[in-house]
Amino acid sequence: MFFEFPFDVIINILDLLTIQDIVKLRLVNKSFNNLIIEYGFKLYFTNQKWNMIISNINSKKHDHPSTSSSLNDNWQQKVSFGYTTQQNWKKKFFSSTIITKYHGQSFIPTLKFDKEKLLISIGSSIEIYYFNKNSCGDFNKKKKAEWFISHSNDITDILLGGGIDDEILYTCSVDCTIKQWELNNNNNNNNNNKNNNGYSNRSDYNRQYNLAPKKQFKGHQNSVQSIYVFPDDPLNLYSVGFDERLRMWNTETTQDKMEISLPGRPRVIHGLSSKNKLIGVGNRSGENFTLYYVTSNDIVKYATGIKDHQSTVYAIASNPNLPNTFATGCYDGICRLFDVRTMQCVASYRDPYDYHPVFSVDYDAYRLVAGANRNGIIRIFDLRYNKNNCDNHQELKKGARKNDGWSLYLGNNRSPVYSLQMDHSRIFAALSNMIWMLDFSKYKLNYSNNNSNPCLHYTHAKNWLG
Repeated sequence: MFFEFPFDVIINILDLLTIQDIVKLRLVNKSFNNLIIEYGFKLYFTNQKWNMIISNINSKKHDHPSTSSSLNDNWQQKVSFGYTTQQNWKKKFFSSTIITKYHGQSFIPTLKFDKEKLLISIGSSIEIYYFNKNSCGDFNKKKKAEWFISHSNDITDILLGGGIDDEILYTCSVDCTIKQWELNNNNNNNNNNKNNNGYSNRSDYNRQYNLAPKKQFKGHQNSVQSIYVFPDDPLNLYSVGFDERLRMWNTETTQDKMEISLPGRPRVIHGLSSKNKLIGVGNRSGENFTLYYVTSNDIVKYATGIKDHQSTVYAIASNPNLPNTFATGCYDGICRLFDVRTMQCVASYRDPYDYHPVFSVDYDAYRLVAGANRNGIIRIFDLRYNKNNCDNHQELKKGARKNDGWSLYLGNNRSPVYSLQMDHSRIFAALSNMIWMLDFSKYKLNYSNNNSNPCLHYTHAKNWLG
C-alpha cells in the first residue's frame, strides 16, 4: 500500500522521520530496507548536513582526508553516529567545552558558524576558528585563532555567507557602519604583537591580520543593530538601526536603495521566507513584531501582521530545511513557533520555573534552544511534543508536562546568553566573558576549565530547587 503512493510523496514522508524511525523501518521487509538504503539515510544526513562531522572522524582515524565518495558510501558509520547523537539528546548527555575566556572583560558577543568555521565578534574584533584547520578537531586542545579588528566600536551583529559565497562576511557596529569582508583574503600584514582589546601576550591569539574591508555601507544615523541577506538573493542587504530605520542596500554598489520608518527601536531583523521574501523585525513598540515583504521594486509593510507577541521580540530564527516555519524569542520569556503559510502561532514554549527574557533562539526539525538573559541558562524544548495554544498563557504558567523540555546552566555565571546557534549535534553559546560548546555526539564528564563549575540541568516537569 505504501509503495503505491507517488514517489515524491514517499520522499516527503521519509523527510519527516527521525534516525530511530529510519533504522526501525529497515526491519519491516526487503522493500523497506532497499528504500532506506537508497534514499532514507541519504535524505536524512543531507538535510542535517552531517558530512562535515564524518569527515573529521575519518581524517583523525586515517591521518589523511577521506575522499568524498567514501564518505557518502559510509552509511553504517553515519547511522551509528546519528543514533548515538539522538540518544544523547534524549538522555541529556553531552560534553561541555569552554572555547575561550576573556578574563577581566565583559562583552556582548555574537557568533555564527557553518560547516568549516566558527566566527565570534568580541568588542570590535572578529575571531575565526576553522574546524579542520587550526582547532585540532577538538576545542579542548590548544588552538590558534585568526582575528582582526573590523570596526572602531563594538560589533552588534555578524552575517556569514551573504548568499552562495561562504567566504563573505558582513559586520555591523555601534559606529553606524556596515562592512563586507572576504575571509579568504586574510593573509595581509600578519602582526603577532599588536596590543588591541587586551589580546596581546596570549598564545591562543597569535594570528592577527590587518584585513581591509571589501565594501562599506554608510547611511544609518545611529548604531546599526542587525543585518540580514537572503541566501538566494545576495544582491540585497537589509539592516535596522537605533535611528528607527530599515534600509535595503545594493551589495554591489553599496547604495541605499530604500529607507522606511519603523514603529519603534529595533532589536533584530531576520528573513522568514525566501520564497515570499518575507522579513520580520523585532522592535520595542506597540506591535513588538512587524512584517515586511520585498517586491521587485519596493518594500511594503505586511498587511495582516502578527498579534501574538505580548512584549519586545529579541530573537528571530528560521531554518532552510524547514522553509514554512520561523521561531521568535521574547522579553516575556516565551518562545513561539509560527507557520509562514498561515502566519499563525502553532506552538509556544516556556520554562515554568524561569521567567527571564529570551535573548537568542535557534531550532531544527526536532528541538528548539533558547538563551535566557540571566545566569547563563539555555532552555531546550522538543518541538514534537509541545501542543500549547499560543493564546492560552495561563496554561503556560501552570506548569509543564513530561516532554516539554529542560534547561541547563553554563557553569557559575550570571551572564545572559547573548547569542547561540545549533546544529544536529552541537550548541555554541556566547556569554559576556566566555564562549561555550555543548557536544551531544559523544558523552564525557567535562567540567569547566577549573573543574569546579559543571553544567547543571533540570527538566521543566520537576520543581528544581537550585
